[in-house]
Amino acid sequence: MYIVGVISFIEDTIDEVRKIEDELNKLGFAVHLEQMGFNLESPEIGDFYYEEGAIILWLCRCFGDIERCKKAISAYIENDVNIIVAMTRQALELTLNDSENSDIPIIFTHVTREPEVEIKLNQLHTIGKVTGVWDIWLEIAEERLALISEVVPPPTTVHAVYNPDLPAVNAEAMILRKAAQNLNLELFLYEVRSLREAKLVINNLKISQDHVIFRLADSTASQAASFMGAIAHEQNIPYIGLSIDELERCDSLFALETEGTGILVASMIERILKGEDLTTVPITEPSNKILAVNLQAAKELGLIVSPAVLSRAQIKVPAQESTRLWGQFIRVLFIYLVIVSLFVLLADKFTLPYLIGLIGGITVIFTFWMWTLLKSSIFVPIRALAIAAEKIGSGELNTPINELLYNYDEIDTLTRSLHRMKNNLLKSYAEQDQLNRNLKLRVDELTKADKALREAQAELELANIRIIEADNNSRFSLTTYIHDEILGLLDELSITASDYKKTDIIFISHELEKKVRRLRYDLSVPILKDIGIELRRLIQETLPQIYPDTKNVHLSLDLSAFDNSIELEPGVGFLAYRFIRGAVSNVYRHAKASKINVKATIKDEMIIIKVADDGQGFRLSEIDQYVKNGHYFFHDIQIRAMQLKGTFKINSRIEKGTSLEIEIPLKRKI
Repeated sequence: MYIVGVISFIEDTIDEVRKIEDELNKLGFAVHLEQMGFNLESPEIGDFYYEEGAIILWLCRCFGDIERCKKAISAYIENDVNIIVAMTRQALELTLNDSENSDIPIIFTHVTREPEVEIKLNQLHTIGKVTGVWDIWLEIAEERLALISEVVPPPTTVHAVYNPDLPAVNAEAMILRKAAQNLNLELFLYEVRSLREAKLVINNLKISQDHVIFRLADSTASQAASFMGAIAHEQNIPYIGLSIDELERCDSLFALETEGTGILVASMIERILKGEDLTTVPITEPSNKILAVNLQAAKELGLIVSPAVLSRAQIKVPAQESTRLWGQFIRVLFIYLVIVSLFVLLADKFTLPYLIGLIGGITVIFTFWMWTLLKSSIFVPIRALAIAAEKIGSGELNTPINELLYNYDEIDTLTRSLHRMKNNLLKSYAEQDQLNRNLKLRVDELTKADKALREAQAELELANIRIIEADNNSRFSLTTYIHDEILGLLDELSITASDYKKTDIIFISHELEKKVRRLRYDLSVPILKDIGIELRRLIQETLPQIYPDTKNVHLSLDLSAFDNSIELEPGVGFLAYRFIRGAVSNVYRHAKASKINVKATIKDEMIIIKVADDGQGFRLSEIDQYVKNGHYFFHDIQIRAMQLKGTFKINSRIEKGTSLEIEIPLKRKI
């Protein structure tokens, strides 16, 4: 008697255990399948009689429970089983860890070929510890995804959950991402690490009619397979499962599964039990694949599976036969006509009254039959659907719809259409509700932001006023100090130098006095009682005294915009004065111009002042360098214009002249 311990870590591998049992029976062994109970404190084979040479497959169904798996491995080692078959990578790793000091041969299945895993298992194979059958889910992952494009109309978006902590699953996810790009599919992969997380993610998916739910070769997704199938069925979208049993268990549309693992494992068990060295039993992989198609699921979804897939499919779940209403009526009518014709042929054997009564009775029966048929197949379902549609139309979107209750194509089509409409409305209302919530939050945020902005603007305006006042006060204090202290000392120095007849000191003193008076002028704050008069005096009297070469420059002056009784707000008037004084001074000092034009206009409650010349111009890129060199005119005007919510424009080209323009909101003081 031989004992083979079999660890089925997850339920997906149970079918393979049965295939191993069947194949061993075909090889001539008497095989008995014994399952461990739930209590694994002291498990042992029952006291039954087994024939000589029989194989006992001592199966432990772990249901993903690691502790249960460890207890089963301990039981195999204590009972000195002949072979341990570890199904899935988790079962294999636990078996290798717990049987490190044991020489029991190990056969693995459902383990994905990964570089590190392959190297380790090949090393263990060379010392006679391990052999097995590789899982090839990674090799067929892209082919499974491609099946989605083999239906009409094809889905465009794929939802799948996966556990990123499992290396093989991570590798499959990478393959699927690349394959989705090649297939023009939008793939959403959601990370989950438990069944609870998987169900939560699946239940909250944002699903449309052109979407599909796809299952990876992942133990976490395996536990949620039925839930994924139920959600897909509820949302009327396809579900693509992993194993063939999911076609009917989970309404999977397709399944692509490898075939031959059980046969290969049975062959390995036979060779090992016959004494063959484990190193001569190579690690292999299944070579066959089985494609299965669920035509019933396709019919319910209103999808057409391509002939190419149907021709390749080894398993087809047929669609249920359905009857068209007109065909049913024709059959009933045909039976009625046959019966009436039969009585007409036998008319000579019956008296006329008897024949009329008989035909009348048959007609009454036929009429009742037709009424019953129409009521059950048309009136009742149509009324039920009409009531459901009325409730849905009035907003009761949770109204249940009995799907496929009536075995007629027309009613089935109408039921599916109504169900799809309800799902679309539910999705639309959910999206609309979310949009409304987002909009309300956005409006609240914008309202708060607008209030904060208004407060900030008010504070900024107040700060601007204070800055201008502080600047003016600073200038006034500085010019007063220059007049009272520095110029007075220079006058004393000039008098002293004259007394001692120091001509060089007298010259230096006069030059220094000119420069200090020029500095005082530049810093001075004008008393703008009438800005029009002040600007004309500045341009026509003050500046020509400072710059004698102005007589060579033709001046065009238009300040008529200021010729009214309106007194400008101090900040605006001061900026206009500073701008014109600085701009005209720069023309006289640097532009080498023959013409200068100064013009002020008022338009749409804006005051526009422009100073233009035909001088040598400059490159706009040089302005930053002017500021670095201590020439702050452009920077000062720009800042002050911004503070008053205005603009400052510069247009200059080499040998073409320069145009400076400020445009300021007209704040008036009546």
